[in-house]
Amino acid sequence: MSFLAKNYHRPLPAIVRKYFANGSEHVDIWPEDRLKAYQAEALRRILMHAYERNGFYREKFQAAGVVPARLNLPDDLARIPLTTKDEIRGKPWLLLSVPRQAVSQIHVSTGTTGGEEIYIPHTWEDLHVNNMSPAMRLLIPVGESDVVINALPHEMSSSGLAFHRTFQKSYGAMVVPMGKGGYYSTPERTLRASVDLGATVLITTPSYAVLLAEVAQRMDIDLGALPLRFMWLTGEGCSPALRDRIEKLWGHPAYFYYGSLEAGPIGIECSARNGYHMAGGHVHVEVVDPTTGEAVAPGEIGEVVVSWSNEIGHLDRGP
Repeated sequence: MSFLAKNYHRPLPAIVRKYFANGSEHVDIWPEDRLKAYQAEALRRILMHAYERNGFYREKFQAAGVVPARLNLPDDLARIPLTTKDEIRGKPWLLLSVPRQAVSQIHVSTGTTGGEEIYIPHTWEDLHVNNMSPAMRLLIPVGESDVVINALPHEMSSSGLAFHRTFQKSYGAMVVPMGKGGYYSTPERTLRASVDLGATVLITTPSYAVLLAEVAQRMDIDLGALPLRFMWLTGEGCSPALRDRIEKLWGHPAYFYYGSLEAGPIGIECSARNGYHMAGGHVHVEVVDPTTGEAVAPGEIGEVVVSWSNEIGHLDRGP
């Protein structure tokens, strides 16, 4: 029985029971036919939900001549109209496909430029059931013996709280919510906690990893002596040269974790550190020509388009 199933006391949705409830499935290495079957079933369920309960989506589908029940998924995914950031700026309820009183948490964009805020609502089930079900146990090698220092923002951004839930509920790890700077979450306290608690995993942004290393030097803390198995760098762009510098400063390997406020996890590096594995249990990723919207051939440059859902709250396909 999975950690989630042992600690969850509401009936699980049928699709969760079908694919994930026994806790033995590794979605990160599913064969392609099984992954496509799951994605098709999940997408169809969500498309129908959005079409029936959200006027914004229904109008977009009708304008594109799309009837969700007639789509052959995931092959017809390209027929679903794109949703852009400009469409949802400053409109916190536009994507909502459930009664407003069902919303349990709202995250606000922190780094988006060029306009008003973006708000992403979540129901309780989104946060504690649906997003926890596709546990990627090989791509996220965290377990009950780990002490995870979570040095990401816990205010506004989805990152700190999202990783906190994931590591605790899906993997049973001990998580220390240190945050990323601020009145209480100073670099000094983060480093002291890492030493005192014997941190085995650190997740933070590239720039904050450098700052922590600089402060550690002033505090005469040997980061290489920490029992860290690895670090995750996320939330910002990071060149290979900067990653190399961080690894030399810390004396531990650093992996990349790619996600967004709107989509959640998108890509995760494994220990080979040679590119991302797509989080197929959470998203479907395409690379398209930004002019035509058509998928480009493997190896060609295009715009990343992510189709995702939080099962009950909203659905989007957007760059």
